[in-house]
Amino acid sequence: MTKNANLKNLIIKLARESFVNDKLSAQKVRMFLDLLKKQPKGEAVESLNLYMKLIKNELDKHRLIVEVPYPLSKHQLNGITKLISMNQKIFETEIVINTELLGGFRLKIGDEVFEDTFANRIEQVRNVIRS
Repeated sequence: MTKNANLKNLIIKLARESFVNDKLSAQKVRMFLDLLKKQPKGEAVESLNLYMKLIKNELDKHRLIVEVPYPLSKHQLNGITKLISMNQKIFETEIVINTELLGGFRLKIGDEVFEDTFANRIEQVRNVIRS
């Protein structure tokens, strides 16, 4: 295995170990960043970029984005988060107000999108009529 492949595997391992009990550990992140900074400049920049990208990707996998046409109450948002948390680990929840939805909602977790909007329902009816 080449030096670059070994380094990449080490960085992947460091990124995984940056999470303790499904939470990002600031202490571990600081420690790993200090470790990666000690490399020669070119390798350090590359390593730090890869490490941060892996951390961001892991956080994004567990970030729930709720897109709705109007503001939700805390009770409604907690209900949605609780429901999704039954099948998926959620580290963070964000509400996005999108008045173009007109009605319904769109949920995004990592790369997955769940949509139940008026536009989506109209499109389904249109497809049934066409077929």
